[in-house]
Amino acid sequence: MKPVHLFIVLVLALGIFGCTGDAPKACTMEAKLCPDGSAVGRNGSKDCEFDPCPGYKYCDAMTRCEKGECYKFQDLDKPICWQGVNPCERCASRKCSILESYPAQIVCEK
Repeated sequence: MKPVHLFIVLVLALGIFGCTGDAPKACTMEAKLCPDGSAVGRNGSKDCEFDPCPGYKYCDAMTRCEKGECYKFQDLDKPICWQGVNPCERCASRKCSILESYPAQIVCEK
């Protein structure tokens, strides 16, 4: 390929794909645990800040969870849809009792 043709291909490629300088950053592969048990990662488009946690999705016998399980935690007024693996993760001690009911009652241990 002649140098002139190579230059034209390069100019066309830059025109098609752009060269804005606002490319997302490469961020560390960390995750933040949200209050509902889901996790969010860092966002390269937002200067590697964590994405916001989703709001609580409340549940009860009439309103089932699309994702996760319905748990009633001591510090919350209403049961929420917990998307994490272990609801005891939400306790400071990481230990809890799960009372059999619907929704299941989570009692954190010290």
